[in-house]
Formats: sequence, structure tokens, C-alpha cells
Amino acid sequence: MSKNYRVVDDDGVVVLVSEKAAQRRYAGRAFGYKYPDELLEAMRAGEIFAWRAGAEGEHSIRLVYGDPEPDGPATVRGFIRVADGDRLLLMPYSQYSYDCSANGRFEFIDGLCAVVSTHAGLHEVSVVLVGSGLPSISDNRFDVGLTPTAVAEFEDLTEVPGWR
Repeated sequence: MSKNYRVVDDDGVVVLVSEKAAQRRYAGRAFGYKYPDELLEAMRAGEIFAWRAGAEGEHSIRLVYGDPEPDGPATVRGFIRVADGDRLLLMPYSQYSYDCSANGRFEFIDGLCAVVSTHAGLHEVSVVLVGSGLPSISDNRFDVGLTPTAVAEFEDLTEVPGWR
């Protein structure tokens, strides 16, 4: 099963967010704008998964429940936790930072925030760059897989994965 989304991005980073986790993290706490510190901290906690898209513009994202094909050198992986009654949100970093700075209250603006349906639990996230070479302003296409898993290996990330 898959579903297609389009997200407009003005900074080259796309974020998949657990809404409940972001609300917990930023309720009464300021968002730190020193990039990429907040992203990396939330990724290490399994609250978000972010990737560098390689370019700005409109991203076409096909969400696949299971592992997207093909897997290869143009794939980045991580994990995200989804709580009961939680929603996953797909958005650019600019919208994520804006909403987190408002105590984790998310605005649902068409093209800037998409709600992704999934089941509660731990999920491996696989992002596959679709097409050949690096994305360009006119061709930002990604397949994003969400695969339920029982075990996660949260790395000590030092940078947001993806394409420059």
C-alpha cells in the first residue's frame, strides 16, 4: 500500500514528525535554532526522522508501508516511534522549526504539512532517492518506507542524512 504527498520546501530538509513527541518536547521549552542540533537530538530520541533533500522546491514523496524498492546507495535509514493516538506529520524543516517554536502546536497548511496515517509502534524509515543522480529543483522525488520493527539502532548522529 502506498500514498503520494507533495511538500513545498524552502531549505532542503524534509522532516517526518511524531506530533505527540514534538508537543511533549516543546511544551514550555524554546526551540533552538542552531541547525542541526534540534533535529539530531529528536532523531536520536526516535521522535522524528529528517533527511536532506539535496535541493529546495516541491518534493514528490511516495509513502510505502513496507520497504520501498529499490534499495541501494541512494537510500538513507533511521527509526521513528509512533504512540497510540499519535499522527505522523511530513513537512519541511522551516515549518517544523516554526511550529515547534509555538510549543509544538502544528499548523496544517496545504503543501507545508501532510498528515501520514500509520500504526502505533516503532518503525524503520527508509528514504530512497528516485531517479538517477542527485535531485534538482525540478525533480525532487523520494520513496519513503515505513516498516514496523521491534528493534532500533539509534546512532549517535552528527549530521542529518541525505543528499547535499
